[in-house]
Amino acid sequence: MSLTAGYDPRELSPKIIITDYTGSTQYTYESATIAASPTQNFKLTDLRIEMNGNGNYGSATLVIADNGSALVDATLRRGSLIKRQWDIQIYLGKTAGTLQRWFYGKIVSANVIRPGTGQQGIALDCVGWGVILKERITRIVRNQDKDSDGLTLDDTDTKTRLDNLILDMFTKVDHQVDENIQAINSITAAVANPGLDSSTLNIKVANVNELGNTYAGFISRMAGVANADWYVDADKKLIVRDAYTYDSGFLFTNNLTGLDATGWSSTKIGYLKNQVFGWTDHTFDSLYSWIHGFGHFAPSLDVSYEVAPDAADNLDSAWVAIPITPTRDNIFKISLRMTKTGTPASAHEIRIVGDDSGSPDATDIRRVIRIPKQTLQALGTSTPAAWAEYPVTPKLEITPNEQLYIVFPKYGTASHTVNINYKAGTGTYKDSSDGITWSSATGSPAHRVYSAKRLMTSLENTVVSQKLAEPREKLLPIRADLEEQSVRQAMIQAGFILGKQRRVYQDVTITPTTDRIPLASYCRLQDSKSGLDIKAIIDSYTIEMHSNNNRLGAGSIKLSLDELYSI
Repeated sequence: MSLTAGYDPRELSPKIIITDYTGSTQYTYESATIAASPTQNFKLTDLRIEMNGNGNYGSATLVIADNGSALVDATLRRGSLIKRQWDIQIYLGKTAGTLQRWFYGKIVSANVIRPGTGQQGIALDCVGWGVILKERITRIVRNQDKDSDGLTLDDTDTKTRLDNLILDMFTKVDHQVDENIQAINSITAAVANPGLDSSTLNIKVANVNELGNTYAGFISRMAGVANADWYVDADKKLIVRDAYTYDSGFLFTNNLTGLDATGWSSTKIGYLKNQVFGWTDHTFDSLYSWIHGFGHFAPSLDVSYEVAPDAADNLDSAWVAIPITPTRDNIFKISLRMTKTGTPASAHEIRIVGDDSGSPDATDIRRVIRIPKQTLQALGTSTPAAWAEYPVTPKLEITPNEQLYIVFPKYGTASHTVNINYKAGTGTYKDSSDGITWSSATGSPAHRVYSAKRLMTSLENTVVSQKLAEPREKLLPIRADLEEQSVRQAMIQAGFILGKQRRVYQDVTITPTTDRIPLASYCRLQDSKSGLDIKAIIDSYTIEMHSNNNRLGAGSIKLSLDELYSI
């Protein structure tokens, strides 16, 4: 038998740090294997870590012996002194010098266990740090700029590219439900390796309009457009990438004499244990020749005033209303030209209202569109302003040729306000001091009103069609606020996956690796007994250790792997 030169066959041993809400260390546990004089603020008897990709957060469970009741309070409630939402870090290593952090998370429950007289234990359930993305809400609105026709996408505009959309979750606050909620600073989100893979996330989503979604839900949706996987690793880095193009650098093998094993990096190799594992080939949710996307819309320009404006009406002293008469049965979005004066101090709104004898009807508000403070502050100061789109969600159903108004309530002060751009000397719009009594003003405010029709978009995988005896079709529900251009890009990515067969490898048990195993990446798997030699995606791994004669260590790692391949 010939092992990789420098390979360390020893078990992984733990070091655990638990910190309170302020970040102060409250409890530490060090294995005697990795520390000559270990700090052990508690007696750890069992440890289990499970890490998952695909937007999962990972988990850890600790069992602590506490027969002396040192970890429960003295009240009648006898609650755990280790509190919920405290931070926990779990390092694993074969020596003190090889310790690496394998888990960073939150304690979500502390279970006091009384198995018998004089015995007591505490089980801590923990979830990976990425869970905080499930606990934050976004209402992000982003629209790719259009060319002069108001419909053709401006390819030079990158603000709706997937990587930039995800970065905005962490670097901007205009999308938050309340502007007083601070941005997330405990997760590193950056275009980097590892991090956000710009080569995978270079797809643009023309229109994004989240009425309310978790950060995790939004990232999952954006990653899905690019057929990417994502998770938050033990260094609290957000990883979004195509797992099939990212090499983990790891080899799992039982071919001990092969050139691959003998020449591989000693810290990135795990030897297959002589334990049962297997794989399953299936076409469940795969190998489709046709996919159909439904639920999305194709926008078209209905009515507009396109002449470049040369004046602006300030909203500090008066309401402004733009009369519109759409010819179709719905309003999907509107586009306006607005500038700012000073620094707008709060959010504003746009209303679409009905008509009352030739003036806006304050009692007939059809839709309210909120504009965050940060969006207003990003406006320019020179007329004519650039066009800015505002989605009308859900789509507003109307009667064709019905008289309506786009209404802007009074806003701000003379020094800090918003201005509506218009062409002077022609046309008529409305203004009001109170939003109830209206008078006519001369000018034509710039505006675009879009309608939309629902689409069914289909995509055929001709390679699969030629090989299957019968078509296999799959319906994909598409969010209503996505436009046709974005949907086609997403479906091309989905077709790549859904047109392949899937293989799942379960219970692949290896000796512990020295380096931490990265998820959302591919590895090399070799089994000399079956002749298997493939590249597969690392979906998850599980590490367990149980006290044995006061010795706690992991002698194996159990993997779940995934592979897609052409028919």
